[in-house]
Amino acid sequence: MTGYNPENPGAWMMLALAQYRSNLMKEAKREHEALFQGALGRG
Repeated sequence: MTGYNPENPGAWMMLALAQYRSNLMKEAKREHEALFQGALGRG
């Protein structure tokens, strides 16, 4: 992974997708916790 070839993104695309999914999971967890805390009135 030393350079970027737009015709064959390969590992760069896999890395971007993995980070995107990881960020989605973290965001969903934060949203769920905030919603759960709000529902219990523990603001």
